[in-house]
Amino acid sequence: MQDLGNFSSSDHKLIFCNLDIAAKTATGNKTKYDYNRMYVHGMKEELSLINWTAVLTGSVDECWERFKSVLLKLQDKFVPVSVVKSKCRG
Repeated sequence: MQDLGNFSSSDHKLIFCNLDIAAKTATGNKTKYDYNRMYVHGMKEELSLINWTAVLTGSVDECWERFKSVLLKLQDKFVPVSVVKSKCRG
């Protein structure tokens, strides 16, 4: 690290430093949900069959956990997964 002095019109200092940083390389492929190809009709049909009164009974935290669980299961069932190839940097 090196102090290069003040800026000409300020009391701020200019500092120079040289960093040796190794970039992590991403390995493997990742998966992501492809909502553009989601089977909307099937999801709507399944959502209409749910007894929401039963799902949304109890404390706010309990209701949220059950609601989230329903949505995650439907996501797994009706939203296809795409494989995204990782870009390797190094």
